[in-house]
Amino acid sequence: MKKIFSVITILIMLAQNTYADNIYTSSTENIISDGITHTYTERLTDNGWQKINIIKAELSKDNVKIRVLYDKRGISYRNDLKSMVENSDALAAVNADFFDMTQAAGRTTPLGLTISNGEIISSPSFDTNLAALYETESGVFADYFNSKIYICADNGNKAEILHINKFHPTASIVMFTKDWGKYTDPVSDGSKDMVVENSTVKEIITNSQGTEIPENGYVLRVNPSINNFFDENFVVGDHAELSISITPDPKSIKNAVGGGTILVSNGKQAKFTSNIAGYNPRTAAGVSENGKTLYLVTVEGRESNTRGMTQYELADLMLEIGCYTAINFDGGGSTEMVAKNDKGAAEIINTPSEGKQRKISTALGVTSQGEKPIMSSLKLETSKETVFLGDYVDVWCYPKDNYGNPIDPSTQIYYYADDNGYFVENKYYPAKSGTRKITVVIGNVSESININVPEKIANLTFYPPFFSGNSASLSIVASDIYGNKSTIAPENINYKVVSGDATVSNGNVVCNGKTEISAEFGGKSAFCRGNYDYKSSGLIFDEMSSSVSEASFTVLPAMLNEDNLISLITNNMIRNKAAISPLCFSYSGIQNTVSVTDQYVSNSGVNSFIVLKNTNSSVISNGIEQWKNLVNIKNGSSKNVFILMTNGLDLADESEKRLFNNILKDIKDSNKNVFVIYTGDVCSSDNENGIRYLCLKYVPKILLSNFSESVKDAAYLKIYADENTVKYEFSSLAA
Repeated sequence: MKKIFSVITILIMLAQNTYADNIYTSSTENIISDGITHTYTERLTDNGWQKINIIKAELSKDNVKIRVLYDKRGISYRNDLKSMVENSDALAAVNADFFDMTQAAGRTTPLGLTISNGEIISSPSFDTNLAALYETESGVFADYFNSKIYICADNGNKAEILHINKFHPTASIVMFTKDWGKYTDPVSDGSKDMVVENSTVKEIITNSQGTEIPENGYVLRVNPSINNFFDENFVVGDHAELSISITPDPKSIKNAVGGGTILVSNGKQAKFTSNIAGYNPRTAAGVSENGKTLYLVTVEGRESNTRGMTQYELADLMLEIGCYTAINFDGGGSTEMVAKNDKGAAEIINTPSEGKQRKISTALGVTSQGEKPIMSSLKLETSKETVFLGDYVDVWCYPKDNYGNPIDPSTQIYYYADDNGYFVENKYYPAKSGTRKITVVIGNVSESININVPEKIANLTFYPPFFSGNSASLSIVASDIYGNKSTIAPENINYKVVSGDATVSNGNVVCNGKTEISAEFGGKSAFCRGNYDYKSSGLIFDEMSSSVSEASFTVLPAMLNEDNLISLITNNMIRNKAAISPLCFSYSGIQNTVSVTDQYVSNSGVNSFIVLKNTNSSVISNGIEQWKNLVNIKNGSSKNVFILMTNGLDLADESEKRLFNNILKDIKDSNKNVFVIYTGDVCSSDNENGIRYLCLKYVPKILLSNFSESVKDAAYLKIYADENTVKYEFSSLAA
């Protein structure tokens, strides 16, 4: 696991959130540059997941600037957002305006206003229900624009220009500037192109096959059979003047992008001029009351595990994060966010709903630029959080300039350690346990981090502990008594072939038939079997693992019964085993026990119990209220929490996995002992950062003719738990 030291993780209980149907929220914040941050939020609600990405840019900082992005060939071309960011100095961006999707592949124009660096790239939409977000010296605002654009002849006649740089039938006059592309598109309907350069008509062309657009001018196009203004008022050499009237006045606007309805106005949800109904992926932008903090937002949707938002929910979200004004951008398959990483490479931040990037028209981005950039800080990253004596950790360094941008180091990188460790290139080898401080220096800039070095290894484990086939790639993980883990570098492990025809090199095994591999590190050994029918147990050394003579409760394994007679014998035997405790949980539906096949919650006294039903590798699909029950356990008075999973530990959705781990950590951090109990192929125990995972082996098929042999490898759990002590023991069913 990589540890990034500029990343802050925030876990928020949703009682603090304005959404009444929230169950849990987790957020991670990452600093992109000075004044620009990215926050990713996963929010579980009664209606499913909401996945939200927010770029926050402090425009009050002189170095933070807005960028309007479109394809480098011109505004008439579509491109994906990642390419737009790669071809610009923007550090982060979201898709912006709606666009015409009826044009040929790769071509389009935005529906609304586009202004970049004070220059009008495309005119406002004639649909006054579509707003634009714009920047002036005073801040960022949103409004609905109106425009009147005319071409004026010296004889006093004038004609309206419908659009600047938009695809439109040539029944009306349209205008193309150098921002359209190098040439106008070919026509064959009799339309005429009038080339104007420095306010002088240079050429009038019928059925142009692509008119070159002058740098200091424009091309006007119209079909003379419908509108004969060119022929009636101009010849080559005449003076031609533009009259442009746009409200609000664009003269003070530095940058602008079109969008849909205004979502938030004056700190309140606005009256929508249009509503794209339903739960959908969404993109929006907003600003604070002073117009100096910009928020770029995407919400994922149209996926089995992500519901998206309604437009009203999106407005509420923009208010929640601090927007005084906000506008809706194109959503659905267009919704996308891209940001540059510490190496300066553009990365897609969200998950586009169509499974790939959609080529779009415009985007709104932010950058961090200033005069005389110099290296001023270092960002450090390590290959793992914990390293054991005898192993190493990789340390990587990413230099940043005084505006937070990646920069190539001008001098050599130096790595320093205290007297209790040393570096070989960028690899740190600790020589003593404890918290070790290491320092990286480039020129006169330095940064330090702490590395956790446990005192000794409690357990050494193969991952996986067994395999099938003639080859496998094996990892070795060491852990201490507190559950701190670290994957050991293969070159530091002593591998041996214990039995079978096999070779092993750096954890890669090639074998022919059954084999057993051993690994030694730090005075501990681990074993892995390949192609055996019998799978060895994976019990670790744990200070809570001890003989239990009087159990507070027991847990019985899942059984595969052949017929009613065997079921009767097995149930009687198990019931006798369980009689030593007043409470018994059963994976086999045995009478007079709590069945671990459905939801169950007991959250009182010293011990709390909850059964999470995760059939089909999902808790949510079996009742989203189960997550509410687990969250509520944190606030209970119990000292010990026991979570029983009905179908192993498997959760197919990565968001549910993160949710489970976050809630477990919350419960543990509230000074409770946490145990997760489940069934699997072998009996095993594990300690992950102080959270115990106990696995009971499925009982193999029971044969009446050889009953004792059938249950010889079967075990059940005996657990003693009071306010001060917790002990557990795997006990044999055959004993």
